Amino acid sequence: LTQNIQQDQTIIYNFLLTIVKQWYPSDILKEFKNLFINHVSSNHPQVLKAVYEIVLENDEKEFRNTLKRSCYILINNWYITRQYQAIKELINLFEDPKMSRKTLSPTLERWRNWILNFLSSKDYEELKLFVARHDSKDHW
Repeated sequence: LTQNIQQDQTIIYNFLLTIVKQWYPSDILKEFKNLFINHVSSNHPQVLKAVYEIVLENDEKEFRNTLKRSCYILINNWYITRQYQAIKELINLFEDPKMSRKTLSPTLERWRNWILNFLSSKDYEELKLFVARHDSKDHW
């Protein structure tokens, strides 16, 4: 793991840990979608740059670890505060049809492929199972 990737991950994790305690879940979901799916963030360019840097390092495993940990930072915090709907919406963000569109940018293409690979991984299945397990408790 390079020093750069670790620094970039720290920027992302600290940002998420900060906003999950201060922002409304709907705003956090928008920001998460912008960072990881839409590849834009006008308000937090240093965080977007950190995500880009990990993609540019061409280390899919670390990108997926970053994505997974980012999801869990939000999920664990929302779980504690009983924001179950936000957790479900986070998982649903990945169902965006934009993910399978072709792009001319090799970097964006790599990024999207890595997210699609994440979606077919055991890590994503575990996230969905976690949500499903806790979703059923809402109906009691």
